Amino acid sequence: MRLLKKTVLLILIALLFFAPIAGASAMPPLTVYAASPSLSAKSLTVKVGQTKTLKLNNGKAKKWGHTGENVKLAKKGNNINTITVKGLKKGTCVVACMLTNGKILKCNVKVTAASSSESSGSSSSSSGSSADKKIYNKIIAMKSKYPEGSRYDESTKYKGYSACQAFAYLMSDTAFGKDKPYYRHYDFGALRTGDIIYQVPGSKLSDGSYTTTTHALVVLKADYSKDELVLCEGNYMGKAHWGSTYSISEFALNAGASVTSRYKYDANHSVKVTKPSGSMTIKYSYSNGIGRFTAKKLTKNCVGYQYLFSDDKGFPYNRTQTFYTKDNYMQFRGTEKIWASNAQNHVAYLKVRAVNIKGGNVSYGKWSSIRTIR
Repeated sequence: MRLLKKTVLLILIALLFFAPIAGASAMPPLTVYAASPSLSAKSLTVKVGQTKTLKLNNGKAKKWGHTGENVKLAKKGNNINTITVKGLKKGTCVVACMLTNGKILKCNVKVTAASSSESSGSSSSSSGSSADKKIYNKIIAMKSKYPEGSRYDESTKYKGYSACQAFAYLMSDTAFGKDKPYYRHYDFGALRTGDIIYQVPGSKLSDGSYTTTTHALVVLKADYSKDELVLCEGNYMGKAHWGSTYSISEFALNAGASVTSRYKYDANHSVKVTKPSGSMTIKYSYSNGIGRFTAKKLTKNCVGYQYLFSDDKGFPYNRTQTFYTKDNYMQFRGTEKIWASNAQNHVAYLKVRAVNIKGGNVSYGKWSSIRTIR
């Protein structure tokens, strides 16, 4: 029991389907259950007019509240464990979450003044380069056509997609043109303006479990020096939403997502944080009804591990689940065959690499060899 409390338990759940590619069947995702409840941040700084997300991890929220009149809270979709915090006026306040067991968790919030460009809604620096600024300006110009809070739900279609995916591909085509090719990767140290972040079935939710739906978000700004990611999205509670703010490190270690980009991806791109070194290997063990995949543990330049699990050896984004752990292992009930029981041809594949994060900067080590699971 003590071992179980310290590790993550993986349990196979019912067959679910991925949405991004028409005609592509999907492997069943796994559900992860974590430990003690906590908020995604103990403190937040929000500018007036800016919105940030606050999540309850590993628990169930009963209700949320706040002191003062500095912020406005809103539930994000149907998930009561995730809320948005919008800055209304300068000052400080406390946002509190009451759990179903009566426990209260608090987050200290500071609201600062918006810059002149942000308050007016004019274009601002995105990811730094002039090319990124041009892409930013093209996307932000669409805000006049799809203003904040305007309807953008499942009824909205574009190129065979609907809802959030229709919005994401529309923004991408508007910025880059319809003919520019797509590149897909799992590297959150290479985000740029206009990239699409996919949260797919298997992406981590605030209660420690994994989502059963697909959601697409478009990067407006990736500021690694501030560990800040500014996004826009369609089908945010059925509406267009501009200015959602996350930390890059949150996506890099927790979100279980992939990146769809119109920029050619270079796996050897420069990073500002030391890459984890050392070769990775995966071992499997089974004892007392518990299976365990263990990666070679790195103690230097490593804060976590990124696992990819797929029923396709090429690990395509629409057939792959991404798991991130701070430990070097994943643990689940049952034998190794559970991982492959509902996979295509009853064969699944697993690989892992180390992750290093400092501030908002993210780097990755080399992938392990692929482990075949039958």
